[in-house]
Amino acid sequence: LENLPIELSQLQNLKELYLDINLFIDFPAVISQLKNLKVLSLKENYLSHLPETIQHLSYLEVLDLDKNKFQEFPK
Repeated sequence: LENLPIELSQLQNLKELYLDINLFIDFPAVISQLKNLKVLSLKENYLSHLPETIQHLSYLEVLDLDKNKFQEFPK
């Protein structure tokens, strides 16, 4: 996958989302609308930065970004 459908934002009760081994270069914006996420895994993609909108995921307990393209990690 390179993109996610906007319809994913309708899954407001989604708790876990695993998007490992895809072709994401940019963090899919629709993920920031899934406010009840507790687990998000984006391992083995091509991400190099995270958007400020990741702050909207206030229930997030696990964020796995292993094997991406980060030069530095945001504070």
